[in-house]
Amino acid sequence: MFSRRDFIKTASGAMAAAFLPHRVRGEEGYPPATTAPKITKIEIVKYQGPTKTAAHLEIVTDAGAMGRFGPLGWGIPEQFQQMSASLGELLAGKDPLDRKLEFEAFWDALHPGNMLAAYADGIDPLTGQKVWGTTRGDRRRHTETGVVIMTLSAVDNALWDLRGKLLNKPVHRLIGRANRQRISVYTRVGEGRNLEEARKRARDLYDRGHKHQKWYFVYGPSDGRKGLGANLELVRVLREELGPDAVLMFDNHSMRYEIGASWVVSLAKQMLPYKPFWLEEPTAPEDIEGYVRIKGETGITLAGGEHHYTRWQIKPLLDRKSLDWVQSDPDWCGGISEWLRVCAMVRQYPGVLVVPHSDHILTNCQCVASQPESLCPMLEYNEGQTRSKLSFRTRSLHPEAEVLTMPDETGLGPDIDFARCKRL
Repeated sequence: MFSRRDFIKTASGAMAAAFLPHRVRGEEGYPPATTAPKITKIEIVKYQGPTKTAAHLEIVTDAGAMGRFGPLGWGIPEQFQQMSASLGELLAGKDPLDRKLEFEAFWDALHPGNMLAAYADGIDPLTGQKVWGTTRGDRRRHTETGVVIMTLSAVDNALWDLRGKLLNKPVHRLIGRANRQRISVYTRVGEGRNLEEARKRARDLYDRGHKHQKWYFVYGPSDGRKGLGANLELVRVLREELGPDAVLMFDNHSMRYEIGASWVVSLAKQMLPYKPFWLEEPTAPEDIEGYVRIKGETGITLAGGEHHYTRWQIKPLLDRKSLDWVQSDPDWCGGISEWLRVCAMVRQYPGVLVVPHSDHILTNCQCVASQPESLCPMLEYNEGQTRSKLSFRTRSLHPEAEVLTMPDETGLGPDIDFARCKRL
């Protein structure tokens, strides 16, 4: 267990970054010192919504305001239970508007000596194991250390929601100056196993205004030449159906569990005549050499980063010029606070852009809207996932003509609809 004094010392040292300025008493929108709120509780609660029941993380203050993030999955609720006592002690009595309370400070307080920067050298910061050149095995999407980071991400995001509510502003106006009200989107479509069905769906979406489409490949190196050919057929069919004006992205999500650079190089070279906008996650997250080889031998535009934790896993890919679009997810990489550090880092690499993977559209859109279009030009949109996650909220978010209008609610956006949801 860590003392509050140790936490404050750790947090103070972690917050030197200029893009996370401390609030100053007397600043517009900041309550005077005599009314500063204090955190009283952090907990996981379940809400029974119209279609399902799911866990949410809540941070409560003595002023009655509550920050919330959810629904939660990926083992985060279970991981939180292991950390709840320590997190409760770290946060109890703290001013939620103090931006020293953020992901990296939590990590350093809970795991002193386990530096996140170890990721930049290919070392898991908790286990000490070398991870470069490995896969996660058993088709695991997230590592054990990753789930710890994702749990602290949820805490960070809930704090930003709370700050927005206390300051009566949407989160994007607290974390950046861009204040974009309309954001371009691309549509995450899904898999294309059946080519005729994929053709029809792509055409239907295109005719309804969805000209930017991302499709998943379903075959990887273990499927050999037959699988490679099937992936290429999807590329060909979609391009021939939609024509040159469609923006087509392809996600190797089936390959994230495999290492097979030679196979991917062959695939990428044969994709190029069809002018793909990008090839996403071309190999396993920890296969740094694979990324470097695929980019170097083909020149294809590469996107990746959703399964990389913190900026430190992204940095080696940028240093070796093997990533064009950084897809760090604020729900997975270390919360909104760490996502901002990713953006600050990316600015040092000319030509590289950021388009966060969207596990939750509320955090995703707030992040994109906070940054200039020259850095974060667009937002990922998944209709089914958005409807599901926002089924607990007072309203959902949907783009029109590939443009999303930003929610104007305070905090992260539409809050729990208590008329339709029951707290269990």
